[in-house]
Amino acid sequence: KIVNSCEEYFNVKQVYLCLKADNSVNPRYKWLPSYKQNRPPALPIISHLSKYLKQSKNAVCPTIGETDDLLAELVSIAKDKCIIVSFDKDIKQLGVGNWFLDYRKWEWSFVTKELADYLFNFQMIVNDASDNIKLTPKIGEAFAKKAIKEGMNPWEYFEGVYSAYLKAWKEPNLAFEKMKLAWKLLKLHTIEEFKQLN
Repeated sequence: KIVNSCEEYFNVKQVYLCLKADNSVNPRYKWLPSYKQNRPPALPIISHLSKYLKQSKNAVCPTIGETDDLLAELVSIAKDKCIIVSFDKDIKQLGVGNWFLDYRKWEWSFVTKELADYLFNFQMIVNDASDNIKLTPKIGEAFAKKAIKEGMNPWEYFEGVYSAYLKAWKEPNLAFEKMKLAWKLLKLHTIEEFKQLN
């Protein structure tokens, strides 16, 4: 159904089904030991379905990081020539002029590089409670909407995001360390980017 819908608008030449790997190394658990600790365990059928899809549909899995990072790798190669199908809001940080299909809501959206940069920096300020990333205590969306605006240059984004961490932690060095940690955790990394991180 998803592919058929995409083919109504695009000439689809290749489809990649990206799934979680059973043995992928995810450095985020080392960077933040409490990463994703508050999530309930997956239903047993998820493992069964995943195994079936890997065997029958030639699904691809990450060797490092998460499935989202595998998408970052694919988008770094395909650029704006790919359609991204996911209901995960974090994926939109990959946009470089891409169409996204949210297959839960069945909604299309177009994400420019400018919008993707804004969405990522917005998340840097508000963090991601669903992944147990809470490095800006007491800072929320209202602050983020005042601190940054779509279309800012990298330095302006840096200043806006840093102002949130400084407000949360008061001490400049600590605020900067927390901000660097958030960047490592929240950014979707290609394999080469992972190699450069420690």
